[in-house]
Amino acid sequence: MDKQHLLAQDCVRYNLDVIRLQETKVRQFSDSRLPGNHRLLLFDQKDGYHGGLGFLINTRVNHYFRSFHQISDRVVYMDFFVPSKSACKPPCKLRIINCYSPTNPKTISNPSATDQSYRELQVAVDVPARNGHSALIPLL
Repeated sequence: MDKQHLLAQDCVRYNLDVIRLQETKVRQFSDSRLPGNHRLLLFDQKDGYHGGLGFLINTRVNHYFRSFHQISDRVVYMDFFVPSKSACKPPCKLRIINCYSPTNPKTISNPSATDQSYRELQVAVDVPARNGHSALIPLL
């Protein structure tokens, strides 16, 4: 069984809504369906072959998915819109960020790589207040 099918199985086995993927080594963007109708987004690498990012979205939350944006090879995000179960509460707008920071040896030899990484991450985090997003940021 290939790794993508194992991801779909893990999504169900561990009751996960979203899995962030790193080190995909994918050169072209793809948006595909896996067994169980889980959605797999793999982002292309424009500036090298150092990693690669993606998301697996469980079929039970896919209808809340609204959009994605690739800021760079190292930062991507997805936006979700989850309606409220109560008429007096606003819907939840959620942003999930996947980031892949430069390794320590690279930042020592090129300190500007760290600065660039944080600038790209800041773009993903910056959401106009009127949009009411909550951002989930994994540890770097």
